[in-house]
Amino acid sequence: MEESSEELVNQDEKLSQLRSENFKLKQTNQSLRRDLNLSQRLAESRKVPYYADEFSSSLNYFKYAVYGLLAV
Repeated sequence: MEESSEELVNQDEKLSQLRSENFKLKQTNQSLRRDLNLSQRLAESRKVPYYADEFSSSLNYFKYAVYGLLAV
C-alpha cells in the first residue's frame, strides 16, 4: 500500500514538472513567433526605403535648379 502511494506521488511530481516545462516551452514558442513576425515585418519594410519619395522630390528640385542655371 505504501509503495503504491509513493509511486502515485512520484508520478504526480513528474506530471507537475512536465506541465511546468510544457508551459515554459509554450511561452518560448510564442515569444519566438512574435520575434519572427517582427523580423519579417522589418525585412519587408526595408525592401522599400522610406526616403524614396523624399529623394525623388529633392532630385526634381535639383533638376529645376540646373535648368534655371542653364537658361541664364
